Amino acid sequence: MSHNYDAQRRETFETFEQAAKDRLSLPKSAVVEFIFLLEETDAKWGAFEKALRAKGFTPKREAD
Repeated sequence: MSHNYDAQRRETFETFEQAAKDRLSLPKSAVVEFIFLLEETDAKWGAFEKALRAKGFTPKREAD
């Protein structure tokens, strides 16, 4: 099953819009932690981490 990024984007912006309607104060910026889980046993983590670093992210691999 592939991930529906368009739906995720819509849900994210709907959340922000609802927060604004509820007059909740949102920060200008925040730290976001992404967790990636492998679907295939032959995942190329080294290449993935390198690509993330090239885009300015700081990947950290968990022990398990």
